[in-house]
Amino acid sequence: MLPWVAKVGSNRSKLASFSIAKYGAQTGADYSYFPDAGNGILTSGSFVPNNDPNDANVANSTSMQQEWAQHLVQKWGNASGNGPRYYILDNEHSIWHQTHRYVHPVGARMDEVRDLMINYAAALKGVRRQRRVEVAACAHPDRRRRRREPGLPVHRARQHLDRDRGAAERAEQPVIDQARHHPGEQRRRPADHYLRRDPAEPVGRA
Repeated sequence: MLPWVAKVGSNRSKLASFSIAKYGAQTGADYSYFPDAGNGILTSGSFVPNNDPNDANVANSTSMQQEWAQHLVQKWGNASGNGPRYYILDNEHSIWHQTHRYVHPVGARMDEVRDLMINYAAALKGVRRQRRVEVAACAHPDRRRRRREPGLPVHRARQHLDRDRGAAERAEQPVIDQARHHPGEQRRRPADHYLRRDPAEPVGRA
């Protein structure tokens, strides 16, 4: 569900999201295997600002992932046979800004993740109705900034699941079959931590 997926260069060459040649000297790099691949932190201690996600990635979409699911069905068969029965929609969306900072530098919002869950689940269901779609998410820091609203994106997906059960009872299928919550280490950090672009920026309590 991440808005970008990795790509390769010409002749399947490696590409760097934080190229030292393009963005300048950084505090670390893959010196052994790909020296031009920096760690995204400049020698000043700041993150590389406004890097181009197109350097090493292409935009993701529901149609792209639907084509991948169709390939799996063609290769392995339907979910009712020997094909994949379960599809899990990503994980730990609340740390995308850390693990995938090169394409998602600011913490994901709950509504963003909820909408992605529903849209990608619907695309997968469109390939074969027999498949089951599961969503999973960790504690989301955006919840602390919006205390009056329902908490986690996975909870919101569950609400969608509950609303969708009426359609299932009318001989249709729910978009999302199962939703679960993974408590994670990010629950111990202040919410502002997830919205910072610069590692040197002070952290405040929400």
